[in-house]
Amino acid sequence: MADEGGQGPIESLQSGADGSEGGPEGEDGRQDGSVEPAPMRQTAFMEVVLELPSTHPAVVLHEIDPPRRELRITIAQPEGVAIAYAWRGITMPRPLTHDLLTTILQRFGLQVDAVRITGVEGPVFHAELALSGPSGSHTVECRPSDAIALALRQPLAVPIMVAEEVLAIAGRPLA
Repeated sequence: MADEGGQGPIESLQSGADGSEGGPEGEDGRQDGSVEPAPMRQTAFMEVVLELPSTHPAVVLHEIDPPRRELRITIAQPEGVAIAYAWRGITMPRPLTHDLLTTILQRFGLQVDAVRITGVEGPVFHAELALSGPSGSHTVECRPSDAIALALRQPLAVPIMVAEEVLAIAGRPLA
């Protein structure tokens, strides 16, 4: 089974609020000390598919602008079900884990601003959620499936961004 990656720490996105040390210039020479983010491409969630003989579903994302590539990310069965339910608007009598987390985010005044798929190492994809709320903006490392499951449960559309490098490695041209 292809694993999507693990969990990690919360990082601040606020300029200068990350506690980093160093001179006035960042690694790329920017005066504010920040590092230039990797180029990201916006994608659209298309569907969750199960391609036999695999027993694991895959999330299908399509790049919105040319060159229009498709990215398929193999995920675990429970996350595939959670994403399919959210996409189709199916509610359960009792909340699923992603429904619970959505409620917690809302109660604490946090908003999901973006899903970012940031890297790929073999079959493992890495992602992060961009969040904002009363305490500022933050990123949380997560699996792409969890980020997408949360994004599809938000009241407003959440952009799903994919690093250009990820699309170059794992994307395939659309017909």
